[in-house]
Amino acid sequence: MPGKHDPSGGDWFAATFPLLDVNGDGRSDVVATAPGYLRGKGGLWLFPGTPEGLGTARRIQFLAPSGLGLPPRTA
Repeated sequence: MPGKHDPSGGDWFAATFPLLDVNGDGRSDVVATAPGYLRGKGGLWLFPGTPEGLGTARRIQFLAPSGLGLPPRTA
């Protein structure tokens, strides 16, 4: 997993299921969320599917909620 992990668990990193084809390539992808990431701003990661399974760390994409037009997370 690229990036810096919060060892306290405050980022609340968790995979969201079911597997979905979110990038339209016909393969199942994993979307993981961490609503506490970046001091509560949140984040989403796309683990793209490949013919062999999930992609490598180089293919993981970080998506900021603001970049997707989502409002900031509120407690």
